Amino acid sequence: MAIARLATSKLGLMGLQGRIMLYVSAGLVVMFVAWGVISARGISRISEVLLEERVTAAEAIAAIIAFDLQHVVIDVTEDLEKLDEFETYAERHATLVGALEHLRDNDEFVFFRPTQIVVLDSNGVEILNAGELETGSVAWIEVNDNAVATPEVEILPPSLFPSLPGAFAVVAVPLHLGTAFVITEGIHSDQPIPSFLPGTNPDAPPSSGKYQIEVLDAVGRVALQIGKGELAGKVSEHSLIVSRLTTGGTAGAERHSLGKDHIVAAAPIPGTGLFLVLEQEGDQALSVPAKIQVLFIVIGAVGFVVALVMAWLTTRRVVRPTLELAAAMERIANGDLESPVRVKAQDEIASLTQNVESMRIRLAGALGELESSNEELGRRVQQRTDRLTQALRQTISAQEGERQRVSRELHDDVAQQLIVLTRTLDEFRSNSSIPEHLSAIDSVGGLAREALATIRRVSSDLRPSVLDDLGLVASLNWVAAEAREGTGVQVSVIATNAPRNINPDTSLALFRIAQEAMHNVERHSEARTVVIQLDRVGDEYLRLTIQDDGSGFAVPESMRDMVQSGHLGLIGMRERADLIGGRATIESKPGEGTTVCVDAPLDPVGALPSVGDGR
Repeated sequence: MAIARLATSKLGLMGLQGRIMLYVSAGLVVMFVAWGVISARGISRISEVLLEERVTAAEAIAAIIAFDLQHVVIDVTEDLEKLDEFETYAERHATLVGALEHLRDNDEFVFFRPTQIVVLDSNGVEILNAGELETGSVAWIEVNDNAVATPEVEILPPSLFPSLPGAFAVVAVPLHLGTAFVITEGIHSDQPIPSFLPGTNPDAPPSSGKYQIEVLDAVGRVALQIGKGELAGKVSEHSLIVSRLTTGGTAGAERHSLGKDHIVAAAPIPGTGLFLVLEQEGDQALSVPAKIQVLFIVIGAVGFVVALVMAWLTTRRVVRPTLELAAAMERIANGDLESPVRVKAQDEIASLTQNVESMRIRLAGALGELESSNEELGRRVQQRTDRLTQALRQTISAQEGERQRVSRELHDDVAQQLIVLTRTLDEFRSNSSIPEHLSAIDSVGGLAREALATIRRVSSDLRPSVLDDLGLVASLNWVAAEAREGTGVQVSVIATNAPRNINPDTSLALFRIAQEAMHNVERHSEARTVVIQLDRVGDEYLRLTIQDDGSGFAVPESMRDMVQSGHLGLIGMRERADLIGGRATIESKPGEGTTVCVDAPLDPVGALPSVGDGR
């Protein structure tokens, strides 16, 4: 199952044409494998038929040799039947010579020729001799020794007569006088057998596709060789094959790989004790199946390639419009509704293309209407935002104006009155010597001084005069001093690169942001050190950074989260930065402290370039 799922997932990654070609290739492989199996069986059957034909040819040639030997028996029997009727040696010898000449001149034997006729009596004594060997030679002694008186015709193999040069077979024919031995000699040749024999071609050049023949005796010696070198009298290389193939007296054939790969057929020659070996040097029984096999392979390979090419061209013609339509739909999915869908097709793809084009047109119209609605909505939202921003700016401006007015009234009126009160109490004390009065005056004076200090602190919180009188850097140092005095936190201010003249609106916004940040440090962070840094960035911007080593916190991702988590001070910082066209960024993690960074334009009318909602 896992392998099937893996194969399915791999197929899903292939393109349409790749999958079609894979399926076509699989079908072609199955078809051509079947073609190969059928071809192999056909070739195997052809080889079997050719082997059978080779065995038949061997049996036919063996039958020809046996027939010729039997013909010798018949002729000798007829010619020497009345030999004992002649009384003189000369008459008998002439009859014997006539019989030998009749065999030589009147009968044409293909594979052997009679060379000698010897007549022995029942005791093995030579009576008559006609032929090439002289009377009383050693050869006749051997014939005498091997002669066996028998009432039947017998064909003796040459292995019984090793001293007879070129002997092929000895035919023993019983007569009234004794036994006539006809000695035959094999017609050896280094050329293939004559063309009239089975399987030969009269127009073929010598040794080209024609048979080569060996006749072996019972011990494997060559009695006859045709189509090879001088092998007569030698033990044949095929002796073991002959003994294996002719077991049981039947003919057979097998492949022989000695030298060139070829077929060897062997058949016993009936009634002789000899065996025929038939072979071809350039074996047609192997070359024909090999040629057919090569032809089948070439046809299969060419057919497979042609089928693949045709399948590729056909699938390409089908898949190309599909790919073009898929590309057009991908453009539409990526937002390109302007480019028309154009695919050349005349089938279902053409209908699908028209539907996709209609869908594109409708989507383009709907998108245009949606963009118009979004533009109108954005314009309205922007107008409302502008009005809210203006209202917020006016509210903060009014708030700051009210703070400044209240701060001045507290400083100019209430504080002055308390100063007059304390001085008057001091005069009363200096003019009174009554202890009770002194105690009351001291008590009221202390209260007046505490009220004066509170009025001054409240006045400074509402609108420190140092901001209006000495500028932003001095007011940041005042905030740091107030924090050090009130909480013991080590606060340092770095403003070496700060400009001298800063727009009042920018100064007020940055001061309030720093003031809120220090209030957060005092209330929540548990910090030991705080660094306030004011730098000039280029020619147009200021950067205020407040960094502490406190406990830190998880910064809410949205304004709603800030409201829900109670981080209203952070909202105020961002709103004040927005009002002057600036940007406030709060970075913090639990246990890693907090960093507040504000980038503000030197001219509050300008706005910072958008860098994403990193605030």
